[in-house]
Amino acid sequence: MHLERNTIRALFAVLVPWWLAWLGTSSHLGVKVWGQEPTEVVERLQTARKLLAEELVSALAIGRLRQQTLRDSKPVVVEHDVQIFFDAPKFRVHVIDISPETAAAADVGPGRPQAARPAAEDLNRFEQQPGNDDDEDEVEAEHDLRNHENGEVRAAAGFVQAAGELRNTRRSSNSQIFTERLVIFDGDVVYSVVSSNGRHRGKIFFDFQQQHVLRSTGYPYVPPLQLWQAGISAQLDPQKVQIQKLNQRGQILSEVNAAYTTKYYFFDEFDYDLRRVIFTVPKAKLPFREISLRWGESHGVRYVSRYASKDRYLSDNPNAPPVDSRNIEIEFSRFEADANIADEVFTLRSLNLPVNTPFDDHRSNVGGQPKQLKWNGQTLVDVAE
Repeated sequence: MHLERNTIRALFAVLVPWWLAWLGTSSHLGVKVWGQEPTEVVERLQTARKLLAEELVSALAIGRLRQQTLRDSKPVVVEHDVQIFFDAPKFRVHVIDISPETAAAADVGPGRPQAARPAAEDLNRFEQQPGNDDDEDEVEAEHDLRNHENGEVRAAAGFVQAAGELRNTRRSSNSQIFTERLVIFDGDVVYSVVSSNGRHRGKIFFDFQQQHVLRSTGYPYVPPLQLWQAGISAQLDPQKVQIQKLNQRGQILSEVNAAYTTKYYFFDEFDYDLRRVIFTVPKAKLPFREISLRWGESHGVRYVSRYASKDRYLSDNPNAPPVDSRNIEIEFSRFEADANIADEVFTLRSLNLPVNTPFDDHRSNVGGQPKQLKWNGQTLVDVAE
C-alpha cells in the first residue's frame, strides 16, 4: 500500500505540471486559451492587427456619425450621414449634415438627449462610478457588452447605387438645406470640397495632410475604414504589459506607463478581437479616454461596424467631475468589403462641380496666400485663364 501511494504521488508530480502547461498553450473543450507570456501575446496581436489591414483594402460604407461636446455642462449634439469609398491608399469621404432648422424638424439636432442614443448608452454603461474600480465590475461590463453585440450588417447593393443614395435622400424635399463636406485622396493629393446651399469651394493639400483635412469634416480617421487603429497604438511594450484573464473568454492587457495606464480588452472570437480600450491617470475616478468597438464581417473580411470614443477633460481635483467631454460615435448600416470601385470615383471629375468652382491650393503660396485655382469642367486651372 505504501508503494502504491508513492507511485501515485510520483505520477501526480509528473502529470499535473504537464497538464497545466497544456492548458496554457492549447485549446481545451473548444475554448481558446492564450499563452500568458507578454512577449508572445503582444507579438500575436501585432501580427493579427497587421493582417486585418492587409485584408481590408477596399470597401464601400454608409453610416451615421454622431458628435456630442459638453461645454460648461451644456451638451451640444451634431449628427452627420457618412459615405466612404476606400481602395487603399485612395479614399473618398462624404460627411453630410443638416442645417439647425432642418435638424429641429427631423428631431436629430442639438438638444436631443445624447443618452437616448444606443451607442452613447454603451459608453455610459462603462463609466466607472466613484470608488468603484473593482476588476469584477470590469468583467461584468465586458459581459454586458458581449450580450448587446449585434453583428448583422446589410451589404450595399453596389457602389453606383450607394453613391447617390444619401444625396438623393437629402434632396427629396426642397425644404431641406444641407452642408456636405467631401475629402478625396487620389493617392498623391488631398482635395476637400464644401458644398452648402448651392455654393461650392475647394482646397488642395499635400498627401501628408490627410488626417488634418479629414479632421475638418469631423471624421478624423486615416485610413478611414480601419477604425481599430483610431487612437489605439499598435506598439505595446511587453516589459510593461500585465495580463489578466477574463471570465468570458478573453484577456485584459494593461500597459503601465509613468503618466497613465492603458487597458485593452480582448475577446477571443478572432485573433484581434479588441472591444474596449480605457486610458486612466493615477488617482482619477474616471478614465480620461474610452474607446468601444463592435465588429462585423463582410465577404470574410473583419471590420469595425461601430466605433465610439469618449474624451474627458479632467479637473486637477481627482474627486471633481470632468470639466468638459467629447463623444464621437460612428456606426455603419451598410458595409461591403472587396468592393469594385472605379478609379473615376477618386477624381474631381466624378463630382460634377459647376464650372468656375474656386479652389485654394495650399501646396503653394502667392503673396503669402494659397494659390487661387478654378475648375473649368475638366481640370483645375489658374483663375486668370
